[in-house]
Amino acid sequence: MSSVDIESLIFSYFKEKDSGVEEAKKEVKKLISTCLKNDREDLASFVVSQLYPHEIREPYLRHAKKQGMKKCISFRSFLSERTAKRREGLYCPEWVLNKKEVAAKYVEKLGVSVPEIYGIFTTNELPDMDEVVLKPLRGAGSNGVFVIQGGVSFEVKSKKIYKGRHELLGRVKELGISKWILEEYIKPETSALCAPPVDLKFYSFYGKVGVVLEVIRHPENKYCFYGSSGEVVNVGQYENSLFVGNGFSQEDLEVVKKISSSIPAPFCRIDLLKGKDKTVFGEITPRPGSYENFNEEVDYLLGVEFLRAEERLLNDFLCGKRFNEIFIK
Repeated sequence: MSSVDIESLIFSYFKEKDSGVEEAKKEVKKLISTCLKNDREDLASFVVSQLYPHEIREPYLRHAKKQGMKKCISFRSFLSERTAKRREGLYCPEWVLNKKEVAAKYVEKLGVSVPEIYGIFTTNELPDMDEVVLKPLRGAGSNGVFVIQGGVSFEVKSKKIYKGRHELLGRVKELGISKWILEEYIKPETSALCAPPVDLKFYSFYGKVGVVLEVIRHPENKYCFYGSSGEVVNVGQYENSLFVGNGFSQEDLEVVKKISSSIPAPFCRIDLLKGKDKTVFGEITPRPGSYENFNEEVDYLLGVEFLRAEERLLNDFLCGKRFNEIFIK
């Protein structure tokens, strides 16, 4: 297919899509009008409750009292808007901590335990070390992460094993990543060679936690979601890879709340690494992967948490709360 054909396909799709949206708006207007003419304010209210923000007209809002406006409250929408805000050149302070080395130094000053960082290296500078984790300086998820133990390297994403330094460096060069971090290996409860520690991911809303994801990555990825009280919850993700995890402690929760309440932003995901002997800070992620895959109920509930966090943050600003100078643009 030529470039011209691709462009034509794209423009045709959006023209048809926009036309469909306009037709839908007209139908909604007719539905609400019909409800009101027949004295069914309750049904008019229901119709409004099912509308997304781009479908709302100002006159509809007077009918939104009973059913609410749930479709207008969406975690995925708020995170997408946050990204759009950055694309417009506007400031989102949480992104200061998206850099692993910056976040580690920041939380360490808060008194939170962090893995020891042995240094930042180019591919050609990587030292021959054992009992370490090799990570890209800039990366997302577990892409390019290796656990090195006993002369063997385990690539967390692909689950592949590389024997010896020569094989590891060959793979590292294939990835084409320019800079790497070598950090302390936090050994998990299992005695399996090169097994990563348990990853606890806290979806945090300025001092409060919405949901927590526990991930094990060896020998395969398994997932378990919890509510903030520790109960297992169904969020609509990883349906074929779920397991019953070990959860998190109250101490873990308090550490995360401490970090979250120090960041002047409504949302960050804060990760902890849980090992056999200790739990340490992992990373801070302003926009976690798969955030769009929560089911409708959880997306709404996390959206509400986002709005409540914005309100708490605004109140703290108005009351004169000061934040770390690292967030001053």
